[in-house]
Amino acid sequence: MQQLNIGQLRSTRHAALVPYERTKCVTFVRADVTSTSQPPIAALAESIFLQLLKFHPPGAAESIFYEAAPSLDFAEVKRLYALTNGRYGRQITQRAELTRQLATLAEIIHTRFSLFAAAGVSSLREYNAISPRAEKWHYVLIVGDGAIAHGHGPDESPLQMLQTICRQEPAAGIVMVLVLSIQS
Repeated sequence: MQQLNIGQLRSTRHAALVPYERTKCVTFVRADVTSTSQPPIAALAESIFLQLLKFHPPGAAESIFYEAAPSLDFAEVKRLYALTNGRYGRQITQRAELTRQLATLAEIIHTRFSLFAAAGVSSLREYNAISPRAEKWHYVLIVGDGAIAHGHGPDESPLQMLQTICRQEPAAGIVMVLVLSIQS
């Protein structure tokens, strides 16, 4: 499995390597909110998210950051959004907005696979290489808890939508970085 060097953790000064094959989402599970391991996990997730964004020129990727509860973590992502007036993405804080965004991403997947079939390719990378109009990559950083697992009414829950999206990405150009509690 390829190791992606995602940089230095400020707290340990060691290069952090994570398994990443570009075939599944990057997931972090934290054992306890009060755990001493939480800040390094948050820093690791933030570093990966920012480095994935750097793979693309400005305007070629769109990012969304959702945090279930406000924290002092992810300051660099929040600063990037503030300094660029949202040009690199946006932060959402409402669970309903996250649910809407996940539904939109699920629709994008269906649309893109139709485009891929028409073009005779199997991934966004291949499609963008031959298409005169490149499609944007989507990066989603979700820092959540068990609350995202429960839906309301007959609609899919956010967890079900996440499962659907994670099964298809990144061929469809959607990469999820998830930081969830172990109870989720």
